[in-house]
Amino acid sequence: MLKPSIAAAVAISAGALLFACKKTPDTNAAATNTAVVTPAPLPAGQPPAPSASPDVDFVTNAALSDMYEVQAGQYAQTHAQSPEVKKFAAEMVKAHTQTSDQLKALLPDAGVQVTIPSALDAKHRQMLDNLMQPGPTQFDRLYIAQQISAHTDAVALFTNYAQKGANAPLTAWAAKTLPIIQHHLDMANKLQTALK
Repeated sequence: MLKPSIAAAVAISAGALLFACKKTPDTNAAATNTAVVTPAPLPAGQPPAPSASPDVDFVTNAALSDMYEVQAGQYAQTHAQSPEVKKFAAEMVKAHTQTSDQLKALLPDAGVQVTIPSALDAKHRQMLDNLMQPGPTQFDRLYIAQQISAHTDAVALFTNYAQKGANAPLTAWAAKTLPIIQHHLDMANKLQTALK
């Protein structure tokens, strides 16, 4: 059996070691666990980190999707060659500005405390950057290909939340908005076929 003085020294050493371990920064945790229930606006190029709230994640991702659609549509209106693609781009700007405004207006009633991102995340920023690279002959096809990809992702996001979300105002809005997004995807698929 240890003498009391030795036992006390061992306990103090163990406590100091545990304290030191707790103070060591976990860089991986800092990199991945940055989102809170009310995340700050995202700097340009930073992806949204998953939060503890599916409601916050849905709102953040829906807002980023709308923001990309509006910015890509605005660019396509001045760079597309096909009148049909320009018309589609104008519709995307109008429709996604409207859904973005609806989402912002809904948040107080939904009771979700979240700051809408003020800049695109890395994924959507890269898509927009890629859209600015091709020459005129490739632009229309790339824009429509991106629209198919973006709207496929949005359909999955809205379907999942409409079916599994717990916030009644948000699930109702997701269910109401889903057919609009699906219609956009159908339009993009038809345009892709026409461009071939």
